[in-house]
Amino acid sequence: MLSYAAKRVVRGRDVFIPLFLSVFLAVAFFSGVLQGADAVGAAMLERVLGISEVDVVSTAEGRNFTQLAVDEVVGRIRGIEGVRRGF
Repeated sequence: MLSYAAKRVVRGRDVFIPLFLSVFLAVAFFSGVLQGADAVGAAMLERVLGISEVDVVSTAEGRNFTQLAVDEVVGRIRGIEGVRRGF
């Protein structure tokens, strides 16, 4: 299989080089676009979290909140250190 591919590359150099360059440039372009979008998203998230005064911390892992009373949930949230204001 590899010998066939090598033979095709050697015989079709005139087609292989432009095809390889176009694929390389397309991959570089789209990966740059994705990296830029990720950087913008991370910067916007950091900005919003810096401005926001609310931080959510969940300490009740594996619980089904639909089975708990609302007062109990509010009481537990207010009991967490650093919570300034409840609901």
